[in-house]
Amino acid sequence: MFDIWGDAFDPSIEIVAIEPPGRLERINEAPIRTVEAFARSLLPEPTQQLDRPYAVLGHCLGGLTLYETLGLLDARGHRGPEHIFVSGTRPPSVLRAPGDFERDLDSQLQFFGDCRAGKPGYEQTNDVLAEIARAFGISDSALQQLTAEESQIHHLRTR
Repeated sequence: MFDIWGDAFDPSIEIVAIEPPGRLERINEAPIRTVEAFARSLLPEPTQQLDRPYAVLGHCLGGLTLYETLGLLDARGHRGPEHIFVSGTRPPSVLRAPGDFERDLDSQLQFFGDCRAGKPGYEQTNDVLAEIARAFGISDSALQQLTAEESQIHHLRTR
């Protein structure tokens, strides 16, 4: 799902997406049973790819993998990344259970006439989605940058 990111960045930036075996496109491969073994499989010795500044992103299981991989890099004496981005989501058993944050956000969104009650953020209008992003602490300048990047990705997809 990160393949399209390469087209959205400057050509001098290399995007390396790592997909573990046993998932998505690699579903027919045997999964690696421990995160430590997976981290070791990502980093053959010596690690030549870390000769330039880099950033890392880990989402959900990728966040745990990121943590283990950076620990392994540190133990091997490699320099760390310039930036670390980690994101996640609730476990499936409570994914749709509303908490205080969701109830407060629903109250705020009632003031938007185009808010679609009960629909997830990705099914909302851009104005409502921007308000949801603000509730997560995303600044207006970051939203403007994301909007510009989204426009650029859309342009690349449609040409």
